Amino acid sequence: MRIFIGYPPTVTRFKGTPLLSQNRQYQVFHVHTTLFPVVLATGATMLRDKGHDVTWVDCIAEKINTEEFDKLVEEKKPEILFFETKAPVVKIHWDTINRLKEKFPDLKICVMGDHLSALDLSLNLQKEFMEKCKVDFIINGGYFDFAICELVEALGKGKKIPQGIWYKENEKIIENGRYDFKGSLDDAPIIDRVFTKNHLYQHEFNLIGRPLAYIMAGRDCWYGKCTFCFHPKTNIITKEGVKQIKDIKLGEEILTHNGNYNKANFIFQRYYSGDLIVIRTGELKEIKCTTNHKLLAIKKGEKEPRFIEADKLKEGDFLTSPIFKEETNNQIQISSNGLIFQKELILHKKEDYSTFEIKEIKKEEYYGDVYNLSVENDHTYTANLVSVSNCVWDTNLYPRGQFRGRSPENVMKEVKYLVDELGVKEIFDDAGTIIVGPWLKKFCNLMIESGYNKKVIYSGNMRFGAVNLEEYKLMKRAGFRLLKFGLESGCQSTIEKLDKGTKIAEVEKSCKEAKEAQLVVHLTLMLGYSFESKKDALKTYKLAKRLMLKGYADVLQSTVIIPYPGTPLYKEGMEKNWFLFNPREYERFDMREPVFKTPDMTPKQVMKMCNKVYHIFIDPRYVLRHLRKIKTIEDIKYTARGIKAVVGHLMDFGKSASPRLEESPIR
Repeated sequence: MRIFIGYPPTVTRFKGTPLLSQNRQYQVFHVHTTLFPVVLATGATMLRDKGHDVTWVDCIAEKINTEEFDKLVEEKKPEILFFETKAPVVKIHWDTINRLKEKFPDLKICVMGDHLSALDLSLNLQKEFMEKCKVDFIINGGYFDFAICELVEALGKGKKIPQGIWYKENEKIIENGRYDFKGSLDDAPIIDRVFTKNHLYQHEFNLIGRPLAYIMAGRDCWYGKCTFCFHPKTNIITKEGVKQIKDIKLGEEILTHNGNYNKANFIFQRYYSGDLIVIRTGELKEIKCTTNHKLLAIKKGEKEPRFIEADKLKEGDFLTSPIFKEETNNQIQISSNGLIFQKELILHKKEDYSTFEIKEIKKEEYYGDVYNLSVENDHTYTANLVSVSNCVWDTNLYPRGQFRGRSPENVMKEVKYLVDELGVKEIFDDAGTIIVGPWLKKFCNLMIESGYNKKVIYSGNMRFGAVNLEEYKLMKRAGFRLLKFGLESGCQSTIEKLDKGTKIAEVEKSCKEAKEAQLVVHLTLMLGYSFESKKDALKTYKLAKRLMLKGYADVLQSTVIIPYPGTPLYKEGMEKNWFLFNPREYERFDMREPVFKTPDMTPKQVMKMCNKVYHIFIDPRYVLRHLRKIKTIEDIKYTARGIKAVVGHLMDFGKSASPRLEESPIR
């Protein structure tokens, strides 16, 4: 199949470069900026490797205008066009699609992105997009590199359109669920950077090595409160028999702690790097779960069972399970090798339990996929014959519970390709956060043992408090240079509301330790929250300034909060009338103006506060500290790029940023 994939010409309401790629908030930059779109480029490479005639065409990075793009379409005659959209440009893309369909009626168009993946279907974002333009397909969900391959295969073989890909049939919109990726990221090929024109994406002032490359060791961030998960080989009792948790399907009836069979309404699979608790009783197959997974247990000396976190259990405590009643031709066999069903189970009433004394409990390091289930009504299930709790998840493009990671060995393979084949000098790992724990230790050791820590610089995103000083030092030895931390706010109440899981007290400690390990610290922060006063915003500014002037942070960036449609913050804003304008005016979500009302600041004052943050760079104390660090010609070049970028940001948030800013309202 002949395929175009990338980004069409996108003319925005302000002059500059629109940043659509690489999982970033949309913004139009005065200084030309491009970031390599890892997910879309992975999909392009996958399709090419499957034998399709694929053309990579990023009109934004290549500065291709509408006339040139149309000429390219006429010349190549693609059968299908894939591209990514974001909220501020969806209306532009509606017009683009309608224009292309008018001129090239046989061209199929498939669009994807976070705007089309809102979990809250009541917003009708998916239907709205399909109603407003002549698009053929949209992908509802993340991992769209894998989804587009499934779509192309289905179209080529005349098969049913895969779940998660919405389409039209006789002008009727077919709502087709959400794309649910169950594979492994290691199955994706290493991106062909020549084919996807990595040389076009070198405009990133924070990275000093040239050429540079963006990669993703994982999709989104591993952090989340719902980390109650089991090893993939854990046995689950279903109405049909025993199955490993990795093989459970939606809708299957699962045995709960009350002896009922209820349907699984969510299958949770994510990548995990950390300790697993291993519990052995002697009679049952060992339990392997994350440390905070709750098991129905009886503490030694107590009589009643309760749900207890695995790492709170000790030898001598008892795991519990509903009693199984043995009758003629109705029995279950328990062995150290696992569970073997022989006939249908009959359960006693829920007050009765079998108990299994814990003989041994320990921790073991693990990295790889882990699983959990959400089961209707009782919200429990039976794992290796033990009653356990479950939990429920939320959010958008990569919902909590959808994180996937590549193995350290697979990432190392890409590092070697980038260095050996392209001569890359710096790599930025743009997973939401670098995977920590055993994964990080293994990857660092691979870098050191292979000698690639001397050949390439490695940078990436990091969470406050995720690693300690010794781990920072290991990262430095492995070739790490820059870590980007999401400060977001200097107010603890805001951090908690955003569910960041950060403690303000951890911020300075993490920065200080990273600097002690000789790493570069980059802070990101946001302003313009509807629940923050000017005093609160000043707390963020003052914290960032203190870290910068004390030398605990080197670089920072500030943005105005954008509650994208489909996020919990957007929904709350609609419910509480926080918006400064009609929340369907998506084009105004482009970071050129605040979106939310604030308690005691006008929109102009919010933008001025963002601008104020960038003035930290011209504080004489910061300038002097930075000048002392300049030692090489590369440092001079890096500083020059930084000055250019700071000037650009001052323009982005300056007085001329948006003609629509008003002095009111203040709520």
